[in-house]
Amino acid sequence: MGRITHKGIMEVEGNGIPERDKARQQVLARINELTSGDPDVYLSIDALAGELNMMRYELFDILNFLQGEGLVRILSRMSVAIINRD
Repeated sequence: MGRITHKGIMEVEGNGIPERDKARQQVLARINELTSGDPDVYLSIDALAGELNMMRYELFDILNFLQGEGLVRILSRMSVAIINRD
């Protein structure tokens, strides 16, 4: 059995995979567009999933990643907001 490597972890988590990176950028861009970059504006996750034509669980995977990166915050699993980067 092989060793656990950083490269292997990145592959499993989807970092560096063009389709996942593209989906993450698309979600982040749409959140920025809909909130006008205002961290006080909250979006319904269900409405955002419909807007992006995604299943809720797919969107949650992306939002959890973006939250881990400090780019968005998920509020009570119902809404999402952009984080002020100033």
